[in-house]
Amino acid sequence: MRKIAKSKSETIGPVILYFDDLGLLVDIFNEACESVEIETNGYELDNINEIKDLREELITSLSIKGINPYVTLEFSPHSIRLYISEESFVQIGVLESVKNFLSIRARKWSWLTQNSFGAGASIPIAFSFIIYAFNKPDLHSIGLATLTLGIAIMWNWSNYHGTLNRHTIIYPLENRRGKRTFFQRNKDQIVLIFLTAIVTSVITFLVTKWLTNVP
Repeated sequence: MRKIAKSKSETIGPVILYFDDLGLLVDIFNEACESVEIETNGYELDNINEIKDLREELITSLSIKGINPYVTLEFSPHSIRLYISEESFVQIGVLESVKNFLSIRARKWSWLTQNSFGAGASIPIAFSFIIYAFNKPDLHSIGLATLTLGIAIMWNWSNYHGTLNRHTIIYPLENRRGKRTFFQRNKDQIVLIFLTAIVTSVITFLVTKWLTNVP
């Protein structure tokens, strides 16, 4: 008679990782497993250093598989799943080590940036300020309309990418110490968003002026 092995899996919240994080993560597997397999974007890597050879600025899919004992960590654009084939002492140790490692690298503001209710609510709020500017076209109301519309567009853009496409964010060409900030990485999109908001507000102002002068 022998006890039937019981597997276990857990889901992990949104994370952001860099090249040096990946090296430390693979080390956890190497310390406990006889061999480790790494796959990403259709390639099997001999070691984690080869991920730089892909020259990908952003990766949202990665698989790390430990053999004997069997432990897998699957990163995808929509989820992160950690699995062990049985609840042995070694495998539970790997599972807890990986969970603790990833919890430190969790995206702490994801509860806000990936909040569909808040992002959705920001749209009618922005348009209420546009209507206010339409009825009272002065510099103050136009400024408020531009700001709220820009925030609403950026919030919904961030929510869309975070919720649907970027549960996993990996920057394989950057180290955590020398990482770029959110604004440095997304400056072109942010400028475009606020230019769109400014143009929309200016058009609203001009149309309002024209309508108030129509007899």
